[in-house]
Amino acid sequence: MKKKEIISIIVLLLISLAFIFFFNIDSNKEAKKIIEVQVGSQIYRRVVIKNNDYEETIPIKSNFGLNILKIYNGGVEMIEADCRNKVGINTGFISEPGKMIVCLPHQVLVQIKGMD
Repeated sequence: MKKKEIISIIVLLLISLAFIFFFNIDSNKEAKKIIEVQVGSQIYRRVVIKNNDYEETIPIKSNFGLNILKIYNGGVEMIEADCRNKVGINTGFISEPGKMIVCLPHQVLVQIKGMD
């Protein structure tokens, strides 16, 4: 092999390693989300989710009734509500920014918002 070929191979290997390193660093960033809970027109609670390991159960007691939220796997689910129609419970688990859980009888709105 000539000296120019060896240098070219080394340069290509270094460029390849740089791309692998760059994309590996970028993929390790944790996507942060905010779960915002609103009762009536007031913010009841904001929870910042930094990774999918975070878990919490949030009881929401208001003059309208009781709702219980469970945060897990990077999302949220309404696991209990003492209203008749159970639409919030039937919504199921949400984890994508822009998705919502709504309980109209209790005026509860749960929203996932993305963070930059």
